[in-house]
Amino acid sequence: MANWRSQMACCPLCGTSRLCEFYQSSDWSVLQCKHCTYTWVVDACNAYNNMTGAFSWGEDVYRESQKRNKMYVDRIRRIVKYNPQPQKWLDVGCAGGGLLQCVSRMGFYVEGIEPGPAAGVVSSKLNFVIHRSDLHGARGLLAAEQYGVVSYFHVLEHVFDPIQELSSARQILSPSGILVIEVPWFNSLSWRVLGTHHRHFTRYHRSYFTPQSLSFLLYRTAFHLIEHTRVPYYVSLDWLLMRKKSPIWLRKWVASIPGSKIVRADLGDVLFVIARKEGSI
Repeated sequence: MANWRSQMACCPLCGTSRLCEFYQSSDWSVLQCKHCTYTWVVDACNAYNNMTGAFSWGEDVYRESQKRNKMYVDRIRRIVKYNPQPQKWLDVGCAGGGLLQCVSRMGFYVEGIEPGPAAGVVSSKLNFVIHRSDLHGARGLLAAEQYGVVSYFHVLEHVFDPIQELSSARQILSPSGILVIEVPWFNSLSWRVLGTHHRHFTRYHRSYFTPQSLSFLLYRTAFHLIEHTRVPYYVSLDWLLMRKKSPIWLRKWVASIPGSKIVRADLGDVLFVIARKEGSI
């Protein structure tokens, strides 16, 4: 434990040294701040850079994103009621591009950031501008100076420095723009019941957020919170089976059944947040 504390003696979000240990193994640990509740991974081996999955983060992700229109429409409805201007939307970590496709149909100019192989797939199939980088690396390449919406859907938990990330997002958000964040809701009822067995507990997440810690992050980066709520999360049954590494025969049998086979895959543990820049309307 002393090794982990020597690497991170205080909370990177609020600066307090009142920490507790949520999890520890031989080469990585998860620390939690008792003050702001921010929780983060300290990884001696930097395993994040070597992560692998049971799927291709290209064609598979693109195909899955085409099936989630119901969920995307739900999110867009929650956002557009705030009339973000200009109608330009930057989705950071746009994955398979399904959200951008739905947004584009509503008349927004859309642009994406995606460091993974899905960037090339989305660019070729949907003809959107997708930067294969992080936000910092894409800053000089963005088509617009300001965006009405900057969104992070299940991305911020992978970011190493969330303060720097949202500070950069603030610089490209218009005065009436909307910042959108969706992350796993750490310390929700399902987290308290399942603990380290929760499906979102993984070495490849860098941060875990509660409404309290996310509100503090917004405060640190000069945003004010408009609303936060739980939202439903949907995936295809085929995607769920693939992520669970189910047998190929089972996946093929499910794929042969007519219908979209979209299932709800959350336990009330998905946190959705909308914020604006401090001083804006």
